[in-house]
Formats: sequence, structure tokens, C-alpha cells
Amino acid sequence: MSEILSEEKFTELFRNCLYEIDIEEKNVDNFWLYMQLLFKWNRKINLFSASFENLVKYQLCESLLLFKVIKDEDRGKLLDVGSGAGFPGLAAKIYEPDMHVTLVESNGKKAAFLRFVCATLKLSCDIRNERFERMKFSFLYDYVSLRAVSIAPLLLKKIREICNGYFFHFTTTSSLPLHGLKLACKLPFCQHVLNVYQL
Repeated sequence: MSEILSEEKFTELFRNCLYEIDIEEKNVDNFWLYMQLLFKWNRKINLFSASFENLVKYQLCESLLLFKVIKDEDRGKLLDVGSGAGFPGLAAKIYEPDMHVTLVESNGKKAAFLRFVCATLKLSCDIRNERFERMKFSFLYDYVSLRAVSIAPLLLKKIREICNGYFFHFTTTSSLPLHGLKLACKLPFCQHVLNVYQL
């Protein structure tokens, strides 16, 4: 099993991999606590398989690339589909606590982990233990995020119905842009890419 970093090494690695995104010291402390909880829970349920260093560099820091597009003056509402261990939705909530974030996770144990982290960090976050395709929504979201190599047509249809802003698709560099969507920008990083679509 991967070994957790010391707080000092975590902070150094985290700050060096932030893609020039500004962050407050309080947020760094909260991200460190999040990583500790993630490591502890991973012993009981499968939340991640990467080394701890790669988890920080390639999942945590990559998640904050959202804020290359989401501007300070209008954080809006974010819906994260298939949140799992919390990337990118929970990471975005920790970075911007006042942002309205909904985390959708169909796995009950993973949803319980997300609730525990939010309660520990005193974050007000809407966590839905449901299948996204079956959910009903009473308002539109400004942003929807998803980490996936491919997207089923029904899933993409649902995203288009409930989002009136940007769709953040974290995928591999070899994946082609989604057909029929307007690609606003493409942010490459390491072995992955963030495709930002305007809906």
C-alpha cells in the first residue's frame, strides 16, 4: 500500500504542482486533512490505487484546473458526476468553500466518505447517493464536471439538459473531443487533458 507523505513534504509537493493557481494557507491545511482522511478510508474501501505522490500531483492538483475557467467574480453552481474519492468536485469545494457544489456518487460507501470529509471540514455540500441518469433537478448548473475516458450518449444528454455554462471533461490525451459539443478550451497536463465545453 502507498505510504502517506509527511505534512511538510505534502505541502511542498502540493504547492509545486498547482499550475500557478493561488491558494491560501488555510486551504492548504484543509487539503492536508482531506488527504489524511482519504488515506485512512482507503484502507477500508477502494478510493484510490495510485501512489500518494501521484494522487496529489495527478488528481488533487489537476482538479483545481477548474479555476482556470471559473472566475472569482462568479463562482456559480458546480455538479460533479461520479465523485468517487472527491476529484474534482470535493477538491473544488475545499478550494472555494462558498461555491455551491453537488457531488453525485452512486456507491454508498464512497458517498459516506464524501459526507464524512465535508462534516470534518465543516463544508456545506449537497451529496447525492444516486445514479446521475435517474436524478431530477429543479434548477440548472453553471458547471458540470466528470472524470471519464468515454461518455455514454444518455449521460451526455443528461449533462446537456441540466448545464447552461461549461462542461469539464477530464480524460486521457488520446481521447478525441466529444462530437457535437463546442470545445471552448483544452488544458493538457501530464498524461491527461481537461476539455472544457461550452453548453
